Amino acid sequence: MENRKLLDYPDILRAEDVAAILRTSKSKAYDLLNSRDFPTLVVGRRKMVSKEKFIEWINSNSSRIKQ
Repeated sequence: MENRKLLDYPDILRAEDVAAILRTSKSKAYDLLNSRDFPTLVVGRRKMVSKEKFIEWINSNSSRIKQ
């Protein structure tokens, strides 16, 4: 499995990229891309997400650890 940094990915992420970043299956990435609350970009039949919106989504949906 390739271990890439988020900065190494393109500005527009495909399902394969989302799956690799989240370390989940491509099927689960498509579930996410099809969800209403996810900032999906649709071009023709392809579903993608901008890296910037993806990072924002991660930050807003991450559990906050209380100290």
